[in-house]
Amino acid sequence: MEKQKPPRIEVKKAKDTIELFLGQTAAIVNGSPIKLEEAPFLQDNSAMIPMYFLVDLWNMEAIWEPVERRITILFPL
Repeated sequence: MEKQKPPRIEVKKAKDTIELFLGQTAAIVNGSPIKLEEAPFLQDNSAMIPMYFLVDLWNMEAIWEPVERRITILFPL
């Protein structure tokens, strides 16, 4: 019997492809495995993924705005 794979989330930007798997801290970035601090999960029918590694990978800036309880992510030009 074939082992069922966990649900997969794919993120693409320019030449980068990222594969994330619900409930697993293993991810694949451009064919190379990486370990995440937190596993993606489902909440209220939405997939929640850890953004920190995308911010690092794509040289973005994340700004926490405590009054609004919001994170603003700035993409480099």
